[in-house]
Amino acid sequence: MTGPLHTFLSLKGTASRREWWTVAAFCGVLHVTLLVLGFATGLIYLAVSAWQNWLLLALQNVVLGLLLAPVSIRRLRDRRMSPWWYAVLPAWALAAPHVLRMADDADRLVLGNAIQIAGMLLGLFVMVQLALLPSKAAPEAGLTDAAAPGA
Repeated sequence: MTGPLHTFLSLKGTASRREWWTVAAFCGVLHVTLLVLGFATGLIYLAVSAWQNWLLLALQNVVLGLLLAPVSIRRLRDRRMSPWWYAVLPAWALAAPHVLRMADDADRLVLGNAIQIAGMLLGLFVMVQLALLPSKAAPEAGLTDAAAPGA
């Protein structure tokens, strides 16, 4: 399999900021289109109960996260970071509601606020790595830090 779709779905190699932003912009347009279609057709209004709204948003976030996953993994590799950093965002999205509920049940509002701030900072760190920082040059072939000239 070759061509743009193969490149889009590939987990091998690296991705530039430009490539990441192209996919992110597509996902953003898709997100807005789904919201507009949902409001225009009345599907959003039909989902009035809290669990249905939550389910629709969760499904949309899973789809967008899966679309961004290959290019984000390659982008993190381009930054010479572990691709596992991409797992931080969905792991936080799954764990945070439960952890915050436990903090609220224990009347630990300061702890709950600290957890929310930590999650936002962690997400911001990953997003800055993906979207803003330039590529890190790959180390020269065969040279380790100890064997590099001037080390």
